[in-house]
Amino acid sequence: MRMERGINMTDNMKMMMPFTILMAAILIVPPVVVKLSRRANERAKEYERATFVVTYRLRNKKRDAFLAALEEIGMAEKSRQEKGCIMYEYYPSAEDENKLLLIEKWEKPADQRAHTQAPHFKKLSEIKDDFVLETQIDKYSG
Repeated sequence: MRMERGINMTDNMKMMMPFTILMAAILIVPPVVVKLSRRANERAKEYERATFVVTYRLRNKKRDAFLAALEEIGMAEKSRQEKGCIMYEYYPSAEDENKLLLIEKWEKPADQRAHTQAPHFKKLSEIKDDFVLETQIDKYSG
Protein backbone atom coordinates (compact mmCIF):
# COMPACT_ATOMS: atom_id res chain seq x y z
CA MET A 1 0.00 0.00 0.00
CA ARG A 2 2.83 2.39 0.74
CA MET A 3 4.18 1.79 -2.72
CA GLU A 4 0.90 2.83 -4.34
CA ARG A 5 0.71 5.92 -2.26
CA GLY A 6 4.23 6.95 -3.34
CA ILE A 7 3.35 6.40 -6.97
CA ASN A 8 0.11 8.35 -6.61
CA MET A 9 1.94 11.30 -5.04
CA THR A 10 4.38 11.35 -7.91
CA ASP A 11 1.50 11.24 -10.38
CA ASN A 12 -0.23 14.03 -8.44
CA MET A 13 2.93 16.07 -8.50
CA LYS A 14 3.22 15.56 -12.24
CA MET A 15 -0.37 16.70 -12.67
CA MET A 16 0.24 19.73 -10.42
CA MET A 17 3.47 20.78 -12.17
CA PRO A 18 1.83 23.01 -14.85
CA PHE A 19 -0.26 24.69 -12.16
CA THR A 20 2.84 25.21 -9.98
CA ILE A 21 4.76 26.74 -12.89
CA LEU A 22 1.82 28.99 -13.73
CA MET A 23 1.54 30.18 -10.12
CA ALA A 24 5.28 30.82 -9.96
CA ALA A 25 5.03 32.85 -13.16
CA ILE A 26 2.15 34.90 -11.78
CA LEU A 27 3.80 35.52 -8.41
CA ILE A 28 7.47 35.86 -9.36
CA VAL A 29 7.82 37.08 -12.92
CA PRO A 30 5.77 40.35 -12.85
CA PRO A 31 7.94 42.05 -10.20
CA VAL A 32 11.02 41.27 -12.29
CA VAL A 33 9.31 42.62 -15.41
CA VAL A 34 8.33 45.79 -13.54
CA LYS A 35 11.94 46.31 -12.42
CA LEU A 36 13.23 45.82 -15.94
CA SER A 37 10.53 48.12 -17.25
CA ARG A 38 11.43 50.89 -14.76
CA ARG A 39 15.10 50.58 -15.62
CA ALA A 40 14.28 50.70 -19.33
CA ASN A 41 12.10 53.77 -18.78
CA GLU A 42 14.87 55.54 -16.86
CA ARG A 43 17.33 54.83 -19.66
CA ALA A 44 14.82 55.92 -22.29
CA LYS A 45 14.34 59.24 -20.48
CA GLU A 46 18.02 59.97 -20.99
CA TYR A 47 17.37 59.99 -24.73
CA GLU A 48 14.13 62.01 -24.69
CA ARG A 49 14.21 65.59 -25.74
CA ALA A 50 13.84 68.06 -22.91
CA THR A 51 12.09 71.41 -23.23
CA PHE A 52 12.33 74.06 -20.55
CA VAL A 53 10.08 77.08 -20.28
CA VAL A 54 11.79 79.57 -17.98
CA THR A 55 9.83 82.59 -16.77
CA TYR A 56 11.87 85.40 -15.24
CA ARG A 57 10.01 87.89 -13.07
CA LEU A 58 12.29 90.92 -13.15
CA ARG A 59 12.93 93.85 -10.88
CA ASN A 60 10.91 96.93 -11.82
CA LYS A 61 11.74 98.04 -15.36
CA LYS A 62 14.95 95.98 -15.53
CA ARG A 63 14.00 93.80 -18.51
CA ASP A 64 15.88 95.80 -21.14
CA ALA A 65 18.96 95.98 -18.94
CA PHE A 66 18.76 92.22 -18.31
CA LEU A 67 18.43 91.51 -22.05
CA ALA A 68 21.46 93.75 -22.67
CA ALA A 69 23.46 91.88 -20.02
CA LEU A 70 22.45 88.54 -21.58
CA GLU A 71 23.57 89.85 -24.96
CA GLU A 72 26.88 91.02 -23.48
CA ILE A 73 27.74 87.57 -22.11
CA GLY A 74 26.46 85.96 -25.32
CA MET A 75 24.05 83.75 -23.44
CA ALA A 76 21.75 82.79 -26.32
CA GLU A 77 24.43 82.54 -29.00
CA LYS A 78 26.79 80.44 -26.90
CA SER A 79 23.96 78.23 -25.67
CA ARG A 80 22.79 77.56 -29.24
CA GLN A 81 26.31 76.35 -30.09
CA GLU A 82 26.35 73.80 -27.30
CA LYS A 83 26.03 70.09 -28.00
CA GLY A 84 22.38 69.03 -28.14
CA CYS A 85 20.84 72.50 -28.17
CA ILE A 86 17.84 72.60 -30.51
CA MET A 87 16.36 75.94 -29.44
CA TYR A 88 17.31 78.77 -27.10
CA GLU A 89 15.11 81.87 -27.46
CA TYR A 90 14.07 84.78 -25.25
CA TYR A 91 10.60 86.33 -25.55
CA PRO A 92 9.64 89.56 -23.76
CA SER A 93 6.07 89.55 -22.43
CA ALA A 94 3.71 91.81 -24.36
CA GLU A 95 1.53 92.35 -21.25
CA ASP A 96 4.10 92.70 -18.47
CA GLU A 97 7.31 94.67 -18.89
CA ASN A 98 8.76 92.85 -15.89
CA LYS A 99 8.55 89.36 -17.40
CA LEU A 100 10.84 87.55 -19.78
CA LEU A 101 10.28 84.08 -21.16
CA LEU A 102 13.04 81.71 -22.23
CA ILE A 103 12.29 78.55 -24.20
CA GLU A 104 15.14 76.09 -24.46
CA LYS A 105 14.99 72.68 -26.09
CA TRP A 106 17.68 70.00 -25.81
CA GLU A 107 18.26 66.67 -27.52
CA LYS A 108 18.81 64.95 -24.16
CA PRO A 109 18.48 65.99 -20.52
CA ALA A 110 22.22 65.31 -20.14
CA ASP A 111 22.91 68.03 -22.73
CA GLN A 112 20.92 70.54 -20.69
CA ARG A 113 22.72 69.49 -17.49
CA ALA A 114 26.05 70.07 -19.24
CA HIS A 115 24.76 73.52 -20.28
CA THR A 116 24.38 74.45 -16.60
CA GLN A 117 28.13 73.91 -16.18
CA ALA A 118 29.13 76.15 -19.08
CA PRO A 119 31.03 79.39 -18.31
CA HIS A 120 28.30 81.61 -19.80
CA PHE A 121 25.68 79.90 -17.63
CA LYS A 122 27.81 80.59 -14.57
CA LYS A 123 28.03 84.26 -15.62
CA LEU A 124 24.23 84.30 -15.86
CA SER A 125 24.06 83.05 -12.27
CA GLU A 126 26.36 85.88 -11.20
CA ILE A 127 24.27 88.66 -12.79
CA LYS A 128 20.79 87.30 -12.09
CA ASP A 129 20.51 88.84 -8.62
CA ASP A 130 20.85 92.33 -10.11
CA PHE A 131 17.84 91.85 -12.39
CA VAL A 132 15.69 88.87 -11.41
CA LEU A 133 13.24 88.60 -8.51
CA GLU A 134 11.97 85.12 -9.29
CA THR A 135 12.64 82.33 -11.76
CA GLN A 136 10.03 79.70 -12.60
CA ILE A 137 11.15 76.66 -14.59
CA ASP A 138 8.74 74.23 -16.20
CA LYS A 139 10.18 71.09 -17.80
CA TYR A 140 8.54 69.07 -20.56
CA SER A 141 9.83 65.77 -21.94
CA GLY A 142 9.46 64.36 -25.37
